[in-house]
Amino acid sequence: MNNSYIPEQIINGQRPITYRAMKRYEKKISATCKIISENESSGTGFFCELKINNKLMKMLFTNNHVLNKFNSNIVIEHNKKIKEINIKNRFICTNEDLDYTCIQILDSDNFNNYFKVDKNINNNNPEEEYKYDQLVIIQYPGGNIPEFGEGYINQIKKESIIYSIMSECGSSGSPICLDTRNLKVIGIHRGKADNENINLKRGIFMKEIIQDIQKQILNKKDNTYQKSNEQKNIVNKSDNKSDNEGNNKKNINKEKDNNNINNKNKINKKILLIKVIIKVIMKKIIKKILIKKKIIII
Repeated sequence: MNNSYIPEQIINGQRPITYRAMKRYEKKISATCKIISENESSGTGFFCELKINNKLMKMLFTNNHVLNKFNSNIVIEHNKKIKEINIKNRFICTNEDLDYTCIQILDSDNFNNYFKVDKNINNNNPEEEYKYDQLVIIQYPGGNIPEFGEGYINQIKKESIIYSIMSECGSSGSPICLDTRNLKVIGIHRGKADNENINLKRGIFMKEIIQDIQKQILNKKDNTYQKSNEQKNIVNKSDNKSDNEGNNKKNINKEKDNNNINNKNKINKKILLIKVIIKVIMKKIIKKILIKKKIIII
């Protein structure tokens, strides 16, 4: 996304409107949370159940500019209670250009309510599909209590949804819902669309986010497969090296044994030769002695 994030401001001192039928959306409010950053600033997040590569996953969504550091637990305020989410061994996906972050939610986290993504986001002409729908964003403006902003879509172009709605700082990461379709999600609220029209806002279209998550999962699988093959090759090389070293040792031992046998044979031959020489010499000596004594040996 080429358009950089534009921080929101309070509009004429007004806060986003609170939806009149609050009870109707009570469950959906509990599917949102306030995300508290390390610098104590805050944004909005929401829990969403969706299919990724035909696998049903539960995720916490927000903006990348709200949450982009993952070296510690994530602190949220949910149902007026502060809670920490341990992110160790969880699937995390983020993209600075698309300005989204999603984190896997486990059953043990005990979050009971989730948004669902509208299936029509995959239509070839989403702008035509949603042109009569009223939008609602559930947000934590200024880091305070959850409130509703209402509006209509102006334009959908690839990854961006442009719409008119009231929001302010702290609203980033809110779900963009369809009021006319049981609050199904079609995107993530990001901020102002430009500096000229303060009521014109920009969000990230959910179709592009899901496609990016799928790509990142495939890339991670490819990298894991590649690393696995590299590890196998290292093990195989190590095994081959061990086998070669073992064979070399065996050959060396055989050579040593053969050398020892050859050396023993040589020594035995020398001993035998010495014995023969000694025997011949002794015979000559004995013969001389006998001749001197005039003893004839036949």
